[in-house]
Amino acid sequence: MKQLLVMLALLATLVTIAPAHEPLWGEAASTVGDRVWHPDVKFGFMSSNRLLNGTGRVANPTGLKRSMIEQFTSIDYGVGPRLNLRMELPVHRFQQDETIGGVPVTARYTEPGDVMLGAKYRYYLRGGRGFKKQQAVSFGLMLPTGETARRDSTGALVPAEHQPGTGSFGTMVGWQAARETTKDSLWLSAMARNSLGTRRFRPALDVEADASYGRWLKFPKSIPDLGTMLTVGLHAHWHGRNRVAGTLDPNSGESQFAMHSTFIAQQHQYQLRLGVLIPVTQGVNGVQLAERAQVRFGIEKFF
Repeated sequence: MKQLLVMLALLATLVTIAPAHEPLWGEAASTVGDRVWHPDVKFGFMSSNRLLNGTGRVANPTGLKRSMIEQFTSIDYGVGPRLNLRMELPVHRFQQDETIGGVPVTARYTEPGDVMLGAKYRYYLRGGRGFKKQQAVSFGLMLPTGETARRDSTGALVPAEHQPGTGSFGTMVGWQAARETTKDSLWLSAMARNSLGTRRFRPALDVEADASYGRWLKFPKSIPDLGTMLTVGLHAHWHGRNRVAGTLDPNSGESQFAMHSTFIAQQHQYQLRLGVLIPVTQGVNGVQLAERAQVRFGIEKFF
């Protein structure tokens, strides 16, 4: 199964990859169109060695540090003008290092995560000369396809929250709205994920909300024209306490408020996006590593 998922993700990145008109954080309200295929590949990088206790920084005596590169390959298909079906294939490259009692301990893997099957329904569309308004809802089912038994260099299991998969089914629900013109665009979105969990591990409810504004630097008057846009936005994220072996983990759960910006360039049916997210405020339960800035890159096409 692992080899199959990796092959599918890599093959999807090789599909001739078109304008998505949204930043790299949050979800757009638009649908792809009737009988249209839309592959979208995103890469994200994040790292941290900053230890927090609540909202304050504390000493990091073991030199704990963590980095992750995530690839999300999604394929959308339009079933009519209002409805999209989606399959998302994540791949995680994870590394964590620390020194315990003078012994270096490393956890490292590159693995596919939990596949998500989903749908988006656009229930509202209004347009006029030079503008369009849309609203949509989305739903998803997460499948337990990711590995849950990765071990570190000492042979100990990597903590469940840092495994490639959750080991259980999960659900996602979201809402999106947008107003787009030939000068600028405004996007709003909110999404919640919940896992059914197992006896060993149950991830807590995870909620994200985004508000973004984008302005065309060069508006493409036709599909072959080059178009460029710069977006800025606000991102809020909350994750509750996880359950490990039926008990709430005191060192899990966080909240974050951040700012992000995405540069978008498109020509013909191709679109490239490059963005950065910078936390403004962060808080964690117990003692945890705090995320530093994220960098993301995306490429996509409609066909």
